[in-house]
Amino acid sequence: MMVQGLIGALALRIPLAFIYTSLPGANLFYLGMATPTSSLVQTVICLLYFRRLKQKLRRRQIK
Repeated sequence: MMVQGLIGALALRIPLAFIYTSLPGANLFYLGMATPTSSLVQTVICLLYFRRLKQKLRRRQIK
C-alpha cells in the first residue's frame, strides 16, 4: 500500500511540520512530532483498509 505512505508524507507530515514551526515558541520537539503523528495516521489508514478487505473476502465466501 504505497498510497498510505504518500498520504502520510505529502498530505500530513509536510503540512504538520510547517504548522508546528509556525506556532509561537516552536522548537525542534514540535517539528519532530510531525513524523509520529503521520505514522499514527498511516497505521489507522492501513487498519481500515485491511478491515474493509476482510469484509469483502467474507462476502465472497458467503456467495
